[in-house]
Amino acid sequence: MAIVNKNIGRINHFQLIARGGGAPRLPLPGAPGGAGVGGGTAGAGGGGAAAAGGGLPPPPPSPGRLARTPAARAPTPATLPAQLSKKPFNLYELWDEWIKGLNGNKAACEFTARERGRVKDKFCRRKHVWDCVIRLMAKGFDWRAAVDRIYATYGWLTVTQIINKFKQDKKNQPTGIHPRLR
Repeated sequence: MAIVNKNIGRINHFQLIARGGGAPRLPLPGAPGGAGVGGGTAGAGGGGAAAAGGGLPPPPPSPGRLARTPAARAPTPATLPAQLSKKPFNLYELWDEWIKGLNGNKAACEFTARERGRVKDKFCRRKHVWDCVIRLMAKGFDWRAAVDRIYATYGWLTVTQIINKFKQDKKNQPTGIHPRLR
């Protein structure tokens, strides 16, 4: 039993639920058993075949809708997650994260501004190392030799400790870069 608000001409769902009627089932305007909102009189749904369980089944999802679900599409470079690893083991792994990405994630050098913003703290800290390797590569070093040079300068410390050394050099050195890494 649907209650029709005569002032608006629509079903007052709150009054219907308060009386224990549940959510109303309204037949489609062209469906058998009713003429739409407020068109029928039998049952809570306003009518005939729909109220008796003989209504139309729900329409199947459109093919366009299925194509947008994450399970339906294979990961491509454009759809890889833009995440940084939690704790890279060494600088070699950190460089791989910049170039190729780790654990099926997108390469950090391909992040958009929005993706960089989501991992802003990690990205900004690691960018010190990535920029240093790029600077040394521009001088003719191989990326492995550049990483070796960073380790030769700071010692075999953890990635976090090396990044902290980069930040100290940025404050203490006149150019902001350690002399061996210029």
